[in-house]
Amino acid sequence: MIYIYHEKNLINKHAFKKRIGICWRSGHLNMERNTNYLVIEDLIPIFSSNNYDFINLQYGDCEEELLNVEKLCNINIIRWRDLDLKENIDSVMALISRLDLVITVGTAVSSIAASIGKPVILISKRGWDNLGTNHYPFFP
Repeated sequence: MIYIYHEKNLINKHAFKKRIGICWRSGHLNMERNTNYLVIEDLIPIFSSNNYDFINLQYGDCEEELLNVEKLCNINIIRWRDLDLKENIDSVMALISRLDLVITVGTAVSSIAASIGKPVILISKRGWDNLGTNHYPFFP
């Protein structure tokens, strides 16, 4: 049922466009952690292409951020107000399974997407979790 829900919601969108999920920060913010995250405006360069539909994977209160960047870039970022992106993991996995690519920082979104075989552009610093390399060695 969950799979069908998202497919019905996405089917009316531009079928020829690639679907890119975006997530730019965690819900847990503090001075130390914030250096690992983006602001949504950092993603503006990718919003300029008409070949993609962008799907919000950012959980928490981010509606104002989305509205601001939509107005600034004259785009529509697809989202569903009734979808709980933090607590409803089954629905999040089903949604991500319908995407072509996920662009995210180091949050659960990156692990979920990679674990179900989706291509992920992970924006992160080198650290213990990527064994000092320039990629995340546990996922292709």
